[in-house]
Amino acid sequence: MVGPYGFCTVNVRQSCGLWGRVWVRRCSMPEMFDAVDALIASRAPLPPAEERKRLRVAHGLTLDDVAGALKVRRATVSAWESAKKPTEPRGPEREAYARLLKQLAELYPGTDDRPAPADPGLRARRERQAHR
Repeated sequence: MVGPYGFCTVNVRQSCGLWGRVWVRRCSMPEMFDAVDALIASRAPLPPAEERKRLRVAHGLTLDDVAGALKVRRATVSAWESAKKPTEPRGPEREAYARLLKQLAELYPGTDDRPAPADPGLRARRERQAHR
């Protein structure tokens, strides 16, 4: 039965084995949708370590800037961006870091696997080497 202010009673079993009733607040649909969105975001894959660093540097942020915003150590952010042995952030820091990376990716989209523009001097250097 739903009571005032969206609360309802629920039967619960206490640790001593007795049954009791407690009032529980029911969630609204927007609250449930927000919870689902947060759950999906918490499991969304993060970009590779090299891309994480590229995005941070592109925006002019230092390791200390990101560490300060996320309330973690500088070494922690450095480990998240390490190409040799990247670690994955966890918990609320992961969600905040994912949000930061998502916003930076919108500002600084990466290349889409197009070949890099040819070096104009490369052809001339190769021709000189071929004539030697």
